[in-house]
Amino acid sequence: MEILSPDYSPGDQEFRQFADLTQIAELMMQQLTSAKSPLWMESAGAHILLYAGFFQSQNKNRHNIEFYSTMGRECYLMAAVGKRERMMKLMAAGFHQYLFHLANLHQHLQESRYLIRPED
Repeated sequence: MEILSPDYSPGDQEFRQFADLTQIAELMMQQLTSAKSPLWMESAGAHILLYAGFFQSQNKNRHNIEFYSTMGRECYLMAAVGKRERMMKLMAAGFHQYLFHLANLHQHLQESRYLIRPED
């Protein structure tokens, strides 16, 4: 079963790079007050997932992770249009779970970083 259509191929100009969660929030608020772009919303949701999930330990003292979790979920819901609607709704539905798994993955990698030894 194919979730993404074969014609789905966003260009590099359609996705932005963000420095931190604050920049994502500011740009999302600007986007909400102007024309909505599903690709921008998908990108913002993915960045929030990365920053609030994988880098949660670095961000939890500076940002309200639950607020950004809700915002990321809403980004995916706003990106749920056309042929990608089903996939975006699945991402939104599992957003809290993905955050949890990414935070656990980061913690596990931090704890086991010295266990991997290169061969001599």
